[in-house]
Amino acid sequence: MTKQESPNELSKSAIYSAIRLEQHSRKSILSVMQRLGESSEPVDIEATERIKAFFEGLKGALESCNHNIEVLQKLAKSVDGVFVSNNNLANEKVNVPDVYVSDSKYKENTLLISETSGRVLLPFNLSNLKDEIKNSKKKYSSVDEIIQKKYTIPYTVFKNPFMARFRESYKLMRNKEKASIKEAFDLGLELMFNYNLHPAIISACKNLDELDIYLDYLDNNETDKFDIFKIVFEIAPTVVKAKHGF
Repeated sequence: MTKQESPNELSKSAIYSAIRLEQHSRKSILSVMQRLGESSEPVDIEATERIKAFFEGLKGALESCNHNIEVLQKLAKSVDGVFVSNNNLANEKVNVPDVYVSDSKYKENTLLISETSGRVLLPFNLSNLKDEIKNSKKKYSSVDEIIQKKYTIPYTVFKNPFMARFRESYKLMRNKEKASIKEAFDLGLELMFNYNLHPAIISACKNLDELDIYLDYLDNNETDKFDIFKIVFEIAPTVVKAKHGF
């Protein structure tokens, strides 16, 4: 015949069981959150938004677990006189990312001039983008979002290459080189007649030095040696209408 437990012992047993359940839930939530934060799978913007919402839900569940553990530990101490920490899980420090950061499906350090998709993607460094996201005070929630907003230009912007070369040269000198209006105007006039120069390449250059290096290779027909960033063209196929004989 087993010894019957006292009400006090039953209370302690129930509290300890509840603490273990909450700590187990907490550990599972942290594991999922860390896996999301470390994920490198390519996702689109819509999927990223869904994952972000799920991530925020997990953070709420984690806060709830932490609160419940704290309450139960205080209750256990009042019943048993001992502060229960079980496996130290309640005090475990785990690095959980503040925002969900997904790797992008786009290639780093590449200028993509795509007539087929109707867009131009400027070169970027993935590591720098992740740092910018973390320091942006939640202005950006994913790599894809920051690429869309800061590094994507509609292809139509360059539809008139003659004027686009002038405009992009002017912007490079004024915004990136902090040059005078005259210097910006002079470079714009010089390059607007360079018919072999795609204006998006001017946009992709961080400074005048990069542009000068590319122009030297262009003049010598050696653009394949340019390695500051990769340049990829996607040209829409030409539709040829069939001629019907009569």
